[in-house]
Amino acid sequence: MFKKNKKFTDLRIVFLGNPEIGIKVYQGLIKKIRIKIIAFITYEISKELKILSKQMRFKLIKVPKYNLKKYFSTVKFLRPDLIFEYGWSEILDQRFLALCPIIGQHPSLLPKRRGRAPITWAILDGLKYTGVTIFYLDQKVDNGNIIYQKRILISKNETSNTLLNKINTTLVQLTIKYIKKFPYNPIKQQDHKKASYTKKRTMLDSEIKLSYTFSTLDKYFRALVPPYYPVPFIKTKFGDIIKLEKVKLIKKNDFFKKK
Repeated sequence: MFKKNKKFTDLRIVFLGNPEIGIKVYQGLIKKIRIKIIAFITYEISKELKILSKQMRFKLIKVPKYNLKKYFSTVKFLRPDLIFEYGWSEILDQRFLALCPIIGQHPSLLPKRRGRAPITWAILDGLKYTGVTIFYLDQKVDNGNIIYQKRILISKNETSNTLLNKINTTLVQLTIKYIKKFPYNPIKQQDHKKASYTKKRTMLDSEIKLSYTFSTLDKYFRALVPPYYPVPFIKTKFGDIIKLEKVKLIKKNDFFKKK
């Protein structure tokens, strides 16, 4: 993958990421370790990121949330030696993969639970633990060789946002481990026979049925929080939509208990 005499500090590093994961992980990294990048590519540039780009002397490149392929020439012009792709939902085609190694992340213990909305599904499915994996991208979804992965416990009160915070913290740890061990990091092929997948969620998946159990309702209201998909809603018999932005679940016995 890399020559054994190659130093990480000599690499031309590019970060490609969204605000929720990519930018948060980069901010976490620079608090703990010296990492010099030449560019950060994202679709939402905050004032904080602008300040960091001036302080750390890297280029900021704003692109649309989708259709990165139209900006291939821009990325190629950077002459990257390594790209960290953290929190980007678009599949990069062979042109990008041929530029240099690209490290991606997925919030599960690959090859289990490849696919869409892994954080939301982990809570909705009632998992006791999940994890995060960093791996080299290839042409298939969440399919590449594993570098590092780590298990993450899911508490009984976990929300998608608190789980995301745990994932970002773990991603910082695994990325630092990669940097410190470079270029002697392991490469492990996934056992594709053990692969499983989570499906893409749509707005209809956020509809609350009054037939749901208390436990199911609790999982819905912990999983479906901004920015994760539309908030839960109830549809009346007239077809009107009632968005449930602030909800307090009270068990029947507790509600009617005399005080």
